[in-house]
Amino acid sequence: MNIDLNLDQLLIQGATSFHWLNFAQQSHVLHEIDTHTFVEAPAVYGVTKQCFLESRLDPVCAPRTASYLNILEEYLCDTLREVIPKSFCFNEHNIHRYPITDLGLGIHRDFRRYEGIIVITVLDDGGSFYVYDTEKNEETRRLIYTERGHCIVMKGYNFCNSGISDSRVPHMVERVTYPRITIGSRYNRTLSSAV
Repeated sequence: MNIDLNLDQLLIQGATSFHWLNFAQQSHVLHEIDTHTFVEAPAVYGVTKQCFLESRLDPVCAPRTASYLNILEEYLCDTLREVIPKSFCFNEHNIHRYPITDLGLGIHRDFRRYEGIIVITVLDDGGSFYVYDTEKNEETRRLIYTERGHCIVMKGYNFCNSGISDSRVPHMVERVTYPRITIGSRYNRTLSSAV
């Protein structure tokens, strides 16, 4: 796997993307996640509107997928060791399937319990993923380029190990003109052990 993270873009703009899964690897992952049972996410979560089906990734049913995610985690932990919590590990993986819809996920920030970085593996790239500029105002948004096999990395809570600065990035998914399938990988500090 050829992973090439744009660290400056992550540090300055809060999010970046890069290609990392080839066609064969994507096919393996899509085959494995087809074995999962999906449930409809609540239409509104807090104040955030959302439209997708979700499932928790089961590493027993998806061993290759878990292996790929472990490789990604090792790379990210090595590359970002100065700016993510020392205890960082992926301990939560959620699969999302977005149907065709105008708004797949309203603007929001991930919870504070998700520390360090938020990682989204894009397996089917229907829809547009935007991040918002919190320094200027939340009307300034930037499209994050993705296609099948891409990975999005965003700042989470406690990025840079500050414990004070809230560096979470507001983001959204819209214009899902054909199905979108992603895996969200995070470090949830409220969970006691890694998946």
